[in-house]
Amino acid sequence: MSALLMLVLAAGKVDSKFEQVLPEPPLGRLMARSDGVERAIVLVHGLHPHPFSGENVTRPQFRDWQAAEAKLVRDLVKLGDVYAFAYAQDVPVEEVAAHSGLGDNVAELRRMGYRDVVLVGHSAGGVVVREFVEDNPRAGVTRVIQVCAPNGGSNYARLPVTLRRNQLAFLRSLTKDARRKALEARRDRRIPEGVQFACVVGTGTRGGDGLVARESQWPEDLQRQGIPAVALDVTHVTAMRNARGAETIKRLIVEDLRRWPQQQVAQARKDIFTN
Repeated sequence: MSALLMLVLAAGKVDSKFEQVLPEPPLGRLMARSDGVERAIVLVHGLHPHPFSGENVTRPQFRDWQAAEAKLVRDLVKLGDVYAFAYAQDVPVEEVAAHSGLGDNVAELRRMGYRDVVLVGHSAGGVVVREFVEDNPRAGVTRVIQVCAPNGGSNYARLPVTLRRNQLAFLRSLTKDARRKALEARRDRRIPEGVQFACVVGTGTRGGDGLVARESQWPEDLQRQGIPAVALDVTHVTAMRNARGAETIKRLIVEDLRRWPQQQVAQARKDIFTN
């Protein structure tokens, strides 16, 4: 490979981190599959605002709910080994899905012997994991759970905010207009049949979770594919931090998430969008 090509590839790489959270791996090892455990659960965060440091925008940083002491992690470790993924936020969300280390991380989990690889993405992290499995149907991911994901964008991504300039590309990629264009460009992509998939729709405030509308969290293109959805009375900020959110995610990790017939989709749409 030429030096020029190597330089171009390096420039396109989105910095990311991947760590085992619980159980803690043995001393001297970064990751280790627990004896008899065949499920790996990977937690992927969303927007992490950086109003003070442009340098922090380029550094992957985990959120508090991805830590070993978080209730969500302590609950999920009962179902499998728990990992956390973090990524820099100086590029549009599509670039994170395509050019971060997530693919290599999933491949490593498969090499370690996990037969069930579950991606749980909150907010923009839900968009990341969705696009990843759509573009990499044979990567080895078996299940995806989106929580309060702005599939159709959010009006709040258009508002003036106090962020460093180099984070604005990430934020603006989550506007309704940007997501509409992204979905149009990806209209030939579908959720792979071999990947079980569900949307957790936050309904803690009027019309949605306070940041993302219900219709954006479970949009028409996913409804047409029969993707199941679950309404959850939480706000965007609390979804990954309270008991109801943890219980819902746990249930969706073990339930059969087969595609819904359109009659069931229509009933769920009525229940979620009109109640």
